[in-house]
Amino acid sequence: TLASDNSSAQVDYADTVTTDEDYTKKTITTMYDHATKGVVLLLASSLIDIEDGLINHNPGSIFNWAQQEFGNVALDHSVGDDVFCLIIYK
Repeated sequence: TLASDNSSAQVDYADTVTTDEDYTKKTITTMYDHATKGVVLLLASSLIDIEDGLINHNPGSIFNWAQQEFGNVALDHSVGDDVFCLIIYK
């Protein structure tokens, strides 16, 4: 487990049970909890089938989850074919 001096966030590198999607959702929730106005994320998209070594996410699935979880959410896939921007307002 790794924790920095100025953050309560911890990363458990030995966790082989948590899926990439669950880890991403937990990270987004933590970011939202610490934000005052909102959160902006740039995530790799799974809509383009390329091997880039990144964790790719389905934009629609992440958007639907974020909308149910936080309410006021925007998604912009125009920034590139292989990335999308998720904006969560507070």
